[in-house]
Amino acid sequence: MNRITQCLHGRGTVSGVMHHRHAPQEQVPGRYLAWTGNRRPVVFWNLTDRCNLSCFHCYSRSGPGRDATGELSTAEALALIDDLAAAGVPLILFSGGEPLIRDDIWELARHARRKGIRMALSTNGTLITADIARNIRESGIEYAGISLDGATPATHDRFRNAPGAFGRSIAAFSHCRDAGLRSGVRITLTTENCGELGALVDLAKTIGASRFCLYWLVPTGRGIDAYHRLQLGP
Repeated sequence: MNRITQCLHGRGTVSGVMHHRHAPQEQVPGRYLAWTGNRRPVVFWNLTDRCNLSCFHCYSRSGPGRDATGELSTAEALALIDDLAAAGVPLILFSGGEPLIRDDIWELARHARRKGIRMALSTNGTLITADIARNIRESGIEYAGISLDGATPATHDRFRNAPGAFGRSIAAFSHCRDAGLRSGVRITLTTENCGELGALVDLAKTIGASRFCLYWLVPTGRGIDAYHRLQLGP
């Protein structure tokens, strides 16, 4: 018979859920966290406003012109991870800006792993080479959500203000797959790319994405400037 939870949640099964239901948090595979009974919050951590791209729908105005002003230092970030572990937080999603720009990302990830916290990464994918994909996996990060804003280079690169970004992001999926790192597609759906949604789902299957996540346009940062033009109605 079809394993319904595998269809809905990638690789989870009912028997797997039951087996891990009462295990200590650090022993539960990330794909089963949703069913462990842990009611602690998942933390989305914007590590930096720095980014190698300047996307016109960015909710934080991140970009190449930003510096490290206002970021937590490495010592402060490690201390925050200690606090999150003490609070029983099950998962940290490192985001930004582009989190791979931080030189200490691997140190932070290894520390979170030692503290028993699961980790995921939200990235534009353009910096993920074969070596970086292996570093992500070896640091303890179990999943990389890679942003795609369209099924074609023309659409994606226009949103990202960076010719060639589409090709580098697509290549990132291959690097993640080769490194044994789960990856998924993240898309902010707008009036200018909603027509490519079906094609993007097909593309996600072709490149081996394990998840497909839809997001709405957030009216903050540069997203404010284009909100009335890009926001979808009912």
